[in-house]
Amino acid sequence: MKSIIISIFFISGFIQLHAQTLTGRIIHEGRTRVCNVKIDLLDADQIVIGTTMTNEEGDYSIDLPDDGDGYSIFVGKEDEGEFLNGLSTFDIVLMKQHILGIQILDDPQLIQAADLNNSNSLTVTDLLIVRNLILGITVETEVPNWLFSRTNGGPANTDNLFQLNGNTVFNMIAYKRGDIDFSADPCR
Repeated sequence: MKSIIISIFFISGFIQLHAQTLTGRIIHEGRTRVCNVKIDLLDADQIVIGTTMTNEEGDYSIDLPDDGDGYSIFVGKEDEGEFLNGLSTFDIVLMKQHILGIQILDDPQLIQAADLNNSNSLTVTDLLIVRNLILGITVETEVPNWLFSRTNGGPANTDNLFQLNGNTVFNMIAYKRGDIDFSADPCR
């Protein structure tokens, strides 16, 4: 049985509780906290055994069963069909500058977030998808609205599925798809 110590501070001191709980915080690259993110806890067979949502501070907590290992989480945030959240013509300008080599985006996760056709690169096709969304020609894409990455680095996970590997603290960064200038409202 794994256990962690959670410290709760009071004015007169603190108490310690022993629990098997997964906790974490999800922030937007602009360092604002992301609320209304759904976290599904999956067992080794990828069956959902628990669900929670981030609060207004971007924090979440979910109890882990006492038995077994091999847990993973699936993370998702949808803007109720509003893929336009954070998309603007300025994002198109930034994408175009990257494609032309004028101003290279140096954040691999940001390039992944701009990759709206999942080609593993930022291309003119991605730029056209954003343009079509802004103009109302297209109303949705085939990729999730948000992309998530561990705060300790590494590439963003395009399927938003993460293995816990015994971790009980799991913090993430959220990237709004197509939003290169970080203007998306992370609590929308």
